[in-house]
Amino acid sequence: MLKTAILTAASQILSEEGFQCLSARKLAARVGASTKVIYSHFGSMPELIEKMYERAFDQLFQELDRADRAGGTIAERLLRVANGYRSFALRNKELFGLMYGEQTAALLPTRDERQVAVKTLDVIIRILSDSSNEDASSIARPRLRAYQFWSAIHGPVSLEISEWLQENQDEIFQFVVSAAIERITADQTVPR
Repeated sequence: MLKTAILTAASQILSEEGFQCLSARKLAARVGASTKVIYSHFGSMPELIEKMYERAFDQLFQELDRADRAGGTIAERLLRVANGYRSFALRNKELFGLMYGEQTAALLPTRDERQVAVKTLDVIIRILSDSSNEDASSIARPRLRAYQFWSAIHGPVSLEISEWLQENQDEIFQFVVSAAIERITADQTVPR
């Protein structure tokens, strides 16, 4: 319970004050404990940040998985996943920065930790290779198509979070996503 409370408090500090303000002392004060308690649960601040990274990707996976489980055509499922991805990112800007931004360089996730991140891609792969869906069998090379789609949704979301997109964010996002879905579901040639 305390470990979860510490991770939640760390996410709150990250969200409210930014990555540079996340410290064992501030975190201990937030949960009403000593820094020793923080270190006894996580060993070090880098280990705590690794757990935040893993937890953030797990939360993103859960959101995308829920979006997909509602069913429908490939296009409907991809659109819900894209909107879920954007919604998660906009609600958790600092956490999203930890997952994909400059803070990730300081984190240097291990191969195993990156597998937690790649698990979110598995939702898209599942959609593109779902044999129960009438149009899935025509999707060539689902893993490559999943990376294509992930790139298409990640680009405008990252631009929006970094405030490069200040006008028409919804319109731009929906345009890019719709074009990506159309391309993935219509073009059945094998990508090079």
